[in-house]
Amino acid sequence: MSLRLLQLQCTSEPEGELAELIDSQPVLSRSECTDEGCTIQLLLRAEHAERVLDELREAIEDGPVARLCLLPVAATLPLLEDDEDDVEDAQARDEESPIASGRISREELLSDIEENLGITRVFLFTSLLATFVAALGLVRDDDVVLIGAMVIAPLLGPLVALSLGTVLGDFSLIRRALITTAVGAGPSLL
Repeated sequence: MSLRLLQLQCTSEPEGELAELIDSQPVLSRSECTDEGCTIQLLLRAEHAERVLDELREAIEDGPVARLCLLPVAATLPLLEDDEDDVEDAQARDEESPIASGRISREELLSDIEENLGITRVFLFTSLLATFVAALGLVRDDDVVLIGAMVIAPLLGPLVALSLGTVLGDFSLIRRALITTAVGAGPSLL
């Protein structure tokens, strides 16, 4: 069972709908609110993280939450016990869709993909290396060397980001992915 730690950094004590939403979740810890704010930590199952983040996003529009941080939990003691309702829900969900049990949130996916989207020296070097290996394969008429150029795959990260941006309708992500793809594919066109 994967767990996520959701930290809410608040400028003041949460009230109204936001307070009700926080109280309905398993609160791991809560610091006392001072003039500088407070931090609330929620321990969630990974498959519930996206739903809770969506609900919090709606509730914090004009609220006291300054930042939300979602962190993976490697281990926890004492172990969380599954109550019967959670076990029945998990079994029903697994029967409907075996993929849903290992799902991560959109925010985690975006964070992972954005790490591979920058134009770095490593990206430029692997793009040039893949171009050189592909040119060598074409000159020698060697399929194995061409496959080797594909294995280097420097454009895989930007193309996955382009796909995710298209699915989510995130035009900023699409633009950044296209720019990175153009920079990476540029040497091969010369």
